Amino acid sequence: HRAFFLISFQKNKQHRISRSVDKGPMSSRVEVVQKHLAGCGTKPLLEASPADVVRAMLQNGIHRASVVWDPVSRKAVPSHPMFEPLARRLEQDKVDYHCHEALFLEVGQITHYLHGAFIWKTTRGAAAGGVRLWQYENFYSYIKDGIRLAVGMGRKNALAGIWWGGGKGVISRPLDSDPDKRWTRRDFRDILFKEYGCLMSSIRGCYVTAEDLGVRTPDCDAVFARTRFTTCVKDDYGGSGNPGVLTGWGLICGMEAALNYLKMGGLDGKSIAVMGCGNVATSMLPKLLEKNPQRVIIADTNQDAIAAARKRFPDTRVEFRCVPKGDVSILHENVDIVSPCAVGGLLSKDTIPGIRARIVCGSANNTLKDDINDGRLLRKLGIRFVVDFVVNRMGIVNCANEQYGKLNHDPAIFKHFDNTYPEGIYQVAQRVLTLADAKGISEVDAANELAEVASNVPHPIWGANRNRDIVKELVAAEWHRQPSLPVFPAKHVNK
Repeated sequence: HRAFFLISFQKNKQHRISRSVDKGPMSSRVEVVQKHLAGCGTKPLLEASPADVVRAMLQNGIHRASVVWDPVSRKAVPSHPMFEPLARRLEQDKVDYHCHEALFLEVGQITHYLHGAFIWKTTRGAAAGGVRLWQYENFYSYIKDGIRLAVGMGRKNALAGIWWGGGKGVISRPLDSDPDKRWTRRDFRDILFKEYGCLMSSIRGCYVTAEDLGVRTPDCDAVFARTRFTTCVKDDYGGSGNPGVLTGWGLICGMEAALNYLKMGGLDGKSIAVMGCGNVATSMLPKLLEKNPQRVIIADTNQDAIAAARKRFPDTRVEFRCVPKGDVSILHENVDIVSPCAVGGLLSKDTIPGIRARIVCGSANNTLKDDINDGRLLRKLGIRFVVDFVVNRMGIVNCANEQYGKLNHDPAIFKHFDNTYPEGIYQVAQRVLTLADAKGISEVDAANELAEVASNVPHPIWGANRNRDIVKELVAAEWHRQPSLPVFPAKHVNK
């Protein structure tokens, strides 16, 4: 079984392995396959690449793994001895690990990519958050991204008044420098995201996925082909589609809330520097220009994205810049507002001191590299931070109630833009700023304090434990030993 997939998808070794498998007794075939599956080398598990961890898993006959929090022993419990180092490291991680209820990992049965579902707290309901397709240097950076984002989603959902818990999905793809570019092909992505849909179905709805970084609506459609536990599918399937436009509008609400709180007026005549020229930034721009800013600067490393945006928005108030990879100079522009809308973690002790803007307000999840210390550094420097999980909520808001049907200009969605709605972006952003000033704490500490209270409110129908009971049943049924659900129906496999 392993040899079949190895022959099909590891191109560099295909012919050499297939000849070996075709000849000799079964024992020699197994030796050949195991030899080529070995890959972790001398690196410890957490420092190995996700691809090497996949090879080690397959070599040890593992296709699924989990780490589940035991509230009685107060320990993270791994499904296999191989993942003991991960469980112990998580317990030691006092920054990003918060007794997450469960981490589920599965090797794509065809692609051999690593799929993950990360579940933080489900008191308010099933864990919910998008799945991202991204590159990671090592296994623990992959895990760390998942657990951080799951907490962020839980806090975001709680402060938005949504009956979801905190969850996140992560699929590890090859590094940009890797010659393997299969993940860019539509046919490969269809298989990849159908595999992810199989993972969703296998964990029985304790996590509901959606669209995130590196993922688009056709990918969610592929997930939907293998599970009901996804949102953000296209309108033809009854979904809510791309949430980028609403997310961009949410950022504008956050900017206006901060400006008003600081008695700086509105966006009229203001200058904004945006890091990232992706879906959210370009969706935000038309409405932002309606507010009559003095100038908007948008920087990205993607030359094609910059060229397309420049053609789409010929407005002289907008300046587009294509910058080298790693260039963060846009954060240090002399503007009123800096808006990080690319990947998270770019605001740190190294980049924050150079910020000249009064306000930071962007869509990037986990904008700060270190929520606690970096948030306090911003406070110390007099830079006001509109916390990311307060203002970038509209992606999850847009799809949160898909199961209840659709309305044009849905009041359940658009009330979040109402400056008078108590749970709206404007009001919550100002509540965070007010609490931060009243207690002399950072905006992150204030937002976390409010979110902690809200995240512990039980679901009004199902109570606090339904999803925890699902996880318990999965563990009792030895989910990690069960075969993966089929990516394709049996009639297609034979063809």
